[in-house]
Amino acid sequence: MRKHFFFLIILILNYSFSISQKNYTDSIINIAYKQKADTSKVIELNDIAMKSAAGDNENAMVLAKKALDLSTKIHFEKGVALVYKTIGIIHFYRGENDKAFEYFYKSLDTYKKSGDKSGVARSYVNIGVIYRSKQDYTNALKSYNDALEVFKETSDKEGIAVTYLNIGSIYHKQGNYKYALENYFKSREFFEQLQSKSELAKIYSNIGGVYASRNEKKEAKEYFDKAYKVYESIKDTLGMADVNNNVGFIHLSNKENKTDNILALSYFEKSLSLYTKIDLKDKMAMSYNNIGDAQNNLGYYDKAFESYNKSLEIFEGLEDSRGMAVSYSGIGEYYYNKKNYKEAIKFLEESKKLVGDSDFESLKLTSELLSSAYYEFGDYKKAVENHILFKNLNDSIFSKNNEKAITELSMQYEFDKQKKIDEIAHKEEIKRQNILIWSFTLGFVLMIVIAIVLIRGYRIKTRANKLLSAQKKEIESKNVELGQQNEEILAQRDEIESINEIVTEQRDIAVKAKKEITDSITYALRIQEAVLPHREMLMGKIPDYFILFRPRDIVSGDFYWMTEMSGKIIIAAADCTGHGVPGAFMSMLGVSFLNEIVIKDKTTNANQILNSLRDKVIESLHQKDRETKDGMDISLTIIDPANKEIQYSGAYNSLYIISDSNTDKIINTIKGDRMPIGIHMKEPLEFTNHTYKYKTGDSVYMMSDGYIDQFGGKEGRKLKIAKFQNLLLSIQNENMQKQKIVLNEFIETWMGDLKQIDDILVIGMKL
Repeated sequence: MRKHFFFLIILILNYSFSISQKNYTDSIINIAYKQKADTSKVIELNDIAMKSAAGDNENAMVLAKKALDLSTKIHFEKGVALVYKTIGIIHFYRGENDKAFEYFYKSLDTYKKSGDKSGVARSYVNIGVIYRSKQDYTNALKSYNDALEVFKETSDKEGIAVTYLNIGSIYHKQGNYKYALENYFKSREFFEQLQSKSELAKIYSNIGGVYASRNEKKEAKEYFDKAYKVYESIKDTLGMADVNNNVGFIHLSNKENKTDNILALSYFEKSLSLYTKIDLKDKMAMSYNNIGDAQNNLGYYDKAFESYNKSLEIFEGLEDSRGMAVSYSGIGEYYYNKKNYKEAIKFLEESKKLVGDSDFESLKLTSELLSSAYYEFGDYKKAVENHILFKNLNDSIFSKNNEKAITELSMQYEFDKQKKIDEIAHKEEIKRQNILIWSFTLGFVLMIVIAIVLIRGYRIKTRANKLLSAQKKEIESKNVELGQQNEEILAQRDEIESINEIVTEQRDIAVKAKKEITDSITYALRIQEAVLPHREMLMGKIPDYFILFRPRDIVSGDFYWMTEMSGKIIIAAADCTGHGVPGAFMSMLGVSFLNEIVIKDKTTNANQILNSLRDKVIESLHQKDRETKDGMDISLTIIDPANKEIQYSGAYNSLYIISDSNTDKIINTIKGDRMPIGIHMKEPLEFTNHTYKYKTGDSVYMMSDGYIDQFGGKEGRKLKIAKFQNLLLSIQNENMQKQKIVLNEFIETWMGDLKQIDDILVIGMKL
């Protein structure tokens, strides 16, 4: 038994949500309040509110209302419409759909009054998104069609394309495949004109989804393959995962076809791996459910039960009722296969209740299985009721008229496309014929001119023939000499052309090699970024911090690392030998070893971590010769908030702590040991474990040597540690995000026209 669970992409125009840190937002608010009360201040306040809408929505609402008051006061109508939209989005994030409606409609009315048709169209789209989230597809379609009319008036091709895509996805959701395809094909036509690869891939995937819903595997596979090639070309991990999931559905078959189900299981596991890589919980849950379906069809019932429960656990955490319905259906099918019909009915009825009328495909399959379960349980009345429901839904989805309309629509699209190609070819043929006619005419005229010139020349030659006879011998002699010189020139020309061909070929090889190397290094950057921890890991643990990270080349030999263990926050800033690709390899080795030492081995003493890290680096690099320089310098800090204590251990690098004294700020330096992470000239000693009792408000800085070793200034010298410490003391009244901006601007000014000589890494934290 198969449970279709195709996911469709909801596009919201003109939305830009992000979660901002409160301290950073407060600093920008202060700047915005200092501007004069004009339209730019309204836009500035609204932008800050938008960036805070998903996270600190209370503060976002305060800012939005201030922007609304100001735009009303200065009669800035477009500003009023913009802020109404933002307030609607804030209510949407809060789950207050009625309030969101109210403000989206206010935004719509204001845009209409100001004559801003683009704003009107996008307001209709936002209203459609609210209706869609409530599964009110009738009103959602009405809003999208209203938006479509305005987009057509303004010739906004992108808006038209996206709206057709949204309309098609609603029809697809309702099982109305004729209108789904009609709108998908229209959207595809506009995105092809716009040459928008990512959106074109979505269209291919959605068209494949319609054919897959109808079990037309060949056509579905054709469009999914098109989508995957585009996603792969633009390195879109989510898109590739979605296509793998959908191809899995094509192969998901009845229990008799083992080969197809094995292929389905393979594709579902690929999609799960990709979703896990980008941490998309809802898609991971869906993949577990699909894996369960394939395992169930292969007879791996216990494994399927485990997969369904993993899916249900994630969906429950997300409070996703539709996802929970599909998981319940899978668990019900497990109990059905185990002949426990009472439990099967319990879970299937729960699935049916959650699905309601929102998903015809899932409701059809659940009612089919319920009919069988009630029959086996002996409740024939309910078995018949569910069978009738299944039959009605099946007839509705697979009507003959729908099939005919889909075939005609697909053929019409291909016909129109071929007609356009033929028209273009015809125009090109006419153009080519005109060129030939003009070329012939011009050639004929040229031949007449040449003939006239030749005749005139012949007459002149005849009159001068007697004079030339006397000079014939001399001319013949000179002609022989000139002929020899001409042969020498031709030989030299051939040699030069041969050399030019070799040089051109070598240049092309060099350019291609450079591009391949650059592409490889750029891909290595993505790998390195994936290995490094997310900078947002410190959010909620350390309220005010920054990470200034400026690689010299595409990839970096500097790296940062952080984790939390037993209530302690462990942070490292490291500088590997070299930079660029060699340094990047060493940095990924360092991250891997730190994960093993701290997370796996649960080591929480700073010096023990560095001792273990040194041993692993020496072992992995097979370092025996003490002249070997490969390794890394590192600062490693362990913060214990419960006891207000810092552990620190360093290899060459130091830790700087700035505290309040009675009258001024003072800087305390905890120096690292004068030995690297790697083999050393001297016999290795234990790294020192420093401890420090900090006070609330102390600032802590970790860094590599790239910042202080940078050449610049008027004399082109190194910055050095004294200037860096004075710079830190001068910015202590600023929050950490502002400090990051100042440090970055200072090093840019310091370098001037000079190049960056090393990777730069500075981490700052206010405890």
